[in-house]
Amino acid sequence: MSNTAVDEHCKSIQKHAANISIEQLKTSFDVFTVGFKEIDIPDTKSALIEKILVTLANLPHRNKILLNSELVKHEFFIILRDNAIIHELHRKQAEESVTQKFVLDATILFMNLSYNIDDSNVDELKSLLFSKPLIDELVYCLQEIGTNGKYLNDSQLLRSVRSLLTIFKNIINNHMTAYDYSLIAPIFSAVTQCLCSPYAIGMIKSLDQHFYQKLDNSQTLFLHTMPRYLQW
Repeated sequence: MSNTAVDEHCKSIQKHAANISIEQLKTSFDVFTVGFKEIDIPDTKSALIEKILVTLANLPHRNKILLNSELVKHEFFIILRDNAIIHELHRKQAEESVTQKFVLDATILFMNLSYNIDDSNVDELKSLLFSKPLIDELVYCLQEIGTNGKYLNDSQLLRSVRSLLTIFKNIINNHMTAYDYSLIAPIFSAVTQCLCSPYAIGMIKSLDQHFYQKLDNSQTLFLHTMPRYLQW
């Protein structure tokens, strides 16, 4: 299957975004999955992922249609999780590489899904996102931020971390088992480490007296997103 088929399905999704059906999206996801597996060149895979993510971002209502249980369980979402987020976060830590834009696009897509969680889809979403490799990469990023101040100038990564923290917090607000909590416990520990770090204290001290200034990405992460994890 050539990239032409992927391009055609991307164009179709963009054209019919307002009234596209679940079956049409499932067919497109099948095509995307086959297309991705046929590519051997990493840069070409990255370009394909970015193209598809930009396409899916056009779906209305925060991509709510993608929360259909048949779509959430589709292999293509696993490909996005593993290749657009987990692999890229791990590669960045190993190679000090530039954070790719599609990492942010993927985390925003999953964050949008998490805003529409209900009893009909929470189990499928937990199965997709309560992934130990994903949690491990997020925790490692947080530890590097809290211990060494690493990534504080990397706006793409900081926004991606914010999106991931928001995802897990939104899921936490729904039905959770003891096993679920055991999986995400390291996130709470890493967030606490960040909030107790000199970097958090420095950000608080740097605020205007009346808090009039607009927060930058690092301040938003430390002073807005992370404190939500102190609320149970």
